[in-house]
Amino acid sequence: MRTQATLLVLAAAFSLLPASASGQVADDAITQFETLEDAMAQPGLSRTQRFAAGDKWCHGPAYPGELTCSQQLAALAEGELETTWDQSVLIADVADSYLRDECTREDSTTGCNIPALMDLLTLSQEAWRDYAAAQCEAEAHRGRGGWGGTADRNFCSARLAAVRADEIEDMMRFYRAQFGPELDLGEETQ
Repeated sequence: MRTQATLLVLAAAFSLLPASASGQVADDAITQFETLEDAMAQPGLSRTQRFAAGDKWCHGPAYPGELTCSQQLAALAEGELETTWDQSVLIADVADSYLRDECTREDSTTGCNIPALMDLLTLSQEAWRDYAAAQCEAEAHRGRGGWGGTADRNFCSARLAAVRADEIEDMMRFYRAQFGPELDLGEETQ
């Protein structure tokens, strides 16, 4: 029962398509899209919702091309994560430089005895990569080395990368507002 409740909570968190009167996501709504990109391009969706729509499309209209679709979805998510990471590295570098300059002034001691933002961001990303690899291997286990396991691993990777990109953007929002304009990074991709 607890597992079913957990699945319902997760399903609700990733829900993005019209729900029926029973609260179930309408599976036929996703079939209206011709491509993975079309399924993910619905207006007003967050990054996580876009990737959930892509996952649903890969499991529906894309079948039996599910493996290829899962590879495309994972590559898209990794690309967005890489872009978010690269922008965050630039912002962290500027923020750390600013803090170093502040700490060299004689009248400033607040916040001078903390690790550099870039060090913390890197440590966090390395730990996340380890977690994501282990989580996706566990999710792929049921495929016992076959293409279904590979697809499960790809879907997991896409889901976790989309969530991680959102986490990094949320974590860096303060710094982006303070230092991003001078870097001309454009809008957040969420």
